[in-house]
Amino acid sequence: MAAFSNCKSLESIKIPEGCKLGNDVFMNCTSLAEVKLPENIDISNAMFKDTPWLDSIRKGGELIIFNNKVFDGTQCKGEVVIPEGVTEICGHAFDGSEITSVKFPDSLKTIGNYAFSNCNKLEEFTIPDGIGTISGGMFCGCENLKKVNIPDSVTVIESDAFEFCTGLTEFTVPASVKSVGMAFEYADRLKTITILNPECFIAPDGENFLTMPMSTTVRGYADSTAYRFAYGSKRNFEVISPIGDANCDNNVDISDAVLIMQSISNPSKYGEKGTEKNHITAQGKVNGDVYNKGDGITNKDALSIQKLLLQLIDKLPESEMNTTSENDK
Repeated sequence: MAAFSNCKSLESIKIPEGCKLGNDVFMNCTSLAEVKLPENIDISNAMFKDTPWLDSIRKGGELIIFNNKVFDGTQCKGEVVIPEGVTEICGHAFDGSEITSVKFPDSLKTIGNYAFSNCNKLEEFTIPDGIGTISGGMFCGCENLKKVNIPDSVTVIESDAFEFCTGLTEFTVPASVKSVGMAFEYADRLKTITILNPECFIAPDGENFLTMPMSTTVRGYADSTAYRFAYGSKRNFEVISPIGDANCDNNVDISDAVLIMQSISNPSKYGEKGTEKNHITAQGKVNGDVYNKGDGITNKDALSIQKLLLQLIDKLPESEMNTTSENDK
């Protein structure tokens, strides 16, 4: 809501505690030179676009931090280092900047909508561990973005996150992600998208619909939401290894449970970088993560595979909630 936008005579404003501001609330208020804000408020530079107040605070440096939040970094170039103590990157903070990479502090908790939109010098980006949501429009218009590394902490990818990212040719949605929105609209060169969570929520219509070019091949597990999405939208679908196939031989048997336990007990030999020829691989770790999928492989994953083979459970993955329910019967 742009309640005060284009108010040419507005010179100062004091925002009270508890107030929530709209996206472009003071945009183009060409006389607004004084703004007083409470400590706990969600803001973005887009709210004050084309105001003397925003122009004046930008003179204080390229990276503007307000209440432990990166408020504005649109003048930044090259590598940016966010200092320790910063907990949030506000919406639109780096919109249109010439940054090439970002180093994040451990204190960071949230990245706002459109935070890195239109950053056309970004080619690869690593979402910091601990971030739970790739916010709406976060990389919208990043035309040269080719690779995004996503940690297991991410559970949601919101709509427009990669809209107009025409440099993306392949994308992997990790097993930790439970919901994908309308994230890839106009990513015209996207050839393949791999969805590793067989139960990832992909709404069939509305604002949460997973849009992408019709030519994009969807990869996922058989009888998964990815398969149903591809079938329903008449897209090509490729089946990846079965759930539980830790040794990637296209079968789920006791050898998968054994390899999981070996990789945990003797990682130098059977771990992802182990010396043994038949050590577990990155894909094998994804396939073998069948108990509380998304939390990595543990001995409980090996136990779930054994339970499947003994017909104590009907299918994988197995959740802690389902196990608790069975024990309560």
